[in-house]
Amino acid sequence: MKPTLDVFGSGLTHRFSVDSLSASSEEGKHDQFSVYIARGTPVGELEGMPCILTWGAGVATQTMVGYVDTVTLMSGRDALSGWAILGLGATSKMRSGTARSFRRSTPFTIAKNIVTPYRMGVLVDQYIHQLDAFMQTSESDWATLIRLADTIGMSLIADATTAKLVDVRRAIGRAALRPVKHIFEPDTFTKMDTPSPIGFDTFEFTGIDRMGVQFSVKGGPEGGVKRHAAENFSSLEEARNAAIRWEDRQRFMHRAMVTYTGPVLVKAGDVLRVEGETWFVAGARHTIPIGGGDQVVQIELHRTAEKRPSTAYIPPTPSSTRRQGVWVSSQSYAVEL
Repeated sequence: MKPTLDVFGSGLTHRFSVDSLSASSEEGKHDQFSVYIARGTPVGELEGMPCILTWGAGVATQTMVGYVDTVTLMSGRDALSGWAILGLGATSKMRSGTARSFRRSTPFTIAKNIVTPYRMGVLVDQYIHQLDAFMQTSESDWATLIRLADTIGMSLIADATTAKLVDVRRAIGRAALRPVKHIFEPDTFTKMDTPSPIGFDTFEFTGIDRMGVQFSVKGGPEGGVKRHAAENFSSLEEARNAAIRWEDRQRFMHRAMVTYTGPVLVKAGDVLRVEGETWFVAGARHTIPIGGGDQVVQIELHRTAEKRPSTAYIPPTPSSTRRQGVWVSSQSYAVEL
């Protein structure tokens, strides 16, 4: 069965048979897809309309919801003549932002505040510290979520109309509590075993206490580049807590790349077993070539040496629905694990 693209206009649904596609989900990015539709199919004005892309077969059927971004007529001979349609995921609506500041707030509170106006869901792995100060200036709300995830050492995943800030260590730890998908006999499996540090700078937290004594506390792995913190503290305890928070966000990630021929249901944020090891899916790209050839899936994997088991129950992510031409979460969803 060929992939299909459904585009929802004013009271009408346009269904297109897709001749080739590339669809990807990656941490920190909106879902995106590009499809090719043979010439002879009337397309019309589609930019900005909500859409659903469906591909795969059976239990490996996969969907991606979003908006048509651009439509381009491709000129060429025979198979190269047709329409190219680029689409972005539902989170791409978060292109603007409002200047604001958060004081002594949890990442969950900040993320929930950002996504609520879009009627989207949010899930955040619990972070044991409050953020003393977190500012948003002229950046978009999505860019703010990316920076928030980086600040606390988590991965931002766009799951249809739900934004997820995921601690890779906990995601892998939770995998022991439930069945995990397996990738059997991948075509290629390339591991990068040297751990790459994230947030590798050494910060120096400084201040002057009430007795007028100057102090400093270092945070971060040895061998990093030392930088002074952007804020000073009035007590040694506050500085030590800041250093602990900084060290907590350090993640030493092993990476791997997998390619697989054939339909497989996988997207960013999943946890997989590949050749006996458990991995977090940082990105997945599905490709179906012109002419109906085999589907190829390229998967980027991350794994941490440290695991943080969690018994937290994760409520199922709500489905997406359209309201006034905009994708929103079908129900209120705000979860802190």
